Amino acid sequence: MTDRAPMAHGPGGWVGDSPGVGWSWRPEILLPLSVLLALYGVGWWRLRSQSRLLVPIWRLLSWFAGIGAVGVALLSPVAGLADDLFFVHMVQHLLVIKVAAPAVLLADPLRLWHLPAAYEAALTHRLLHDAEHLAFFGAGLLFWWPVIAPAPHLRPRVHHGARIVYLVLATFQEAALGLVLTVVPWVLYPSYSLAPRVLALTAQQDQTWGGIVMWGAGGAIDMLVVLALLFRLLGRQELPALGGRPEAQAPVPGR
Repeated sequence: MTDRAPMAHGPGGWVGDSPGVGWSWRPEILLPLSVLLALYGVGWWRLRSQSRLLVPIWRLLSWFAGIGAVGVALLSPVAGLADDLFFVHMVQHLLVIKVAAPAVLLADPLRLWHLPAAYEAALTHRLLHDAEHLAFFGAGLLFWWPVIAPAPHLRPRVHHGARIVYLVLATFQEAALGLVLTVVPWVLYPSYSLAPRVLALTAQQDQTWGGIVMWGAGGAIDMLVVLALLFRLLGRQELPALGGRPEAQAPVPGR
């Protein structure tokens, strides 16, 4: 809702004075959006200089489109008209839910936590490190929610086939980052070069094993879930051939 006073209008246009609806440069919205655009842009540029394959330009464009859609929804004339027109209010909701959210997720912003600058900052500032873990935990909850489909079931569950495709695609992008960490011939995170050698591993070897854990162990977990989903999917497809649910085959007493 905006601070604009309500004005009378009819079905064919505005009645009386012009509504004066325009862009609203609200600093409490404009400033955070600008910071998000700048942070991602700088992070993308630095990571791009290390690997063009890891962060293609379409991810940057997707981020700008997502944040831009939020700006249009909250700062443009759409925000003002939404106070008085229901269909414009629905447009506002669609911009946030159907445009901004998917575009931001396609940009994969959590990947930027593995930028050397961001990672190093998290290692030296406990609060930032905690924020990093909270961000990963929150993203993990959102990621696994459609796969596990816990209660309450407010919407129909996603088909098992769609869950399998979803997991396989996610595994590919995770493996790409892990592979980069495995094969890069230099230490990306200087703090680990200065850390005491707890095991008989150099900092380079330590980083290589970190990449293996990410794409190897992480991918193995994803594939175990894919196998479980395949088992359930094939089991459901066999039920009609057996005449329905197993309990339907139980003999009826008295026959």
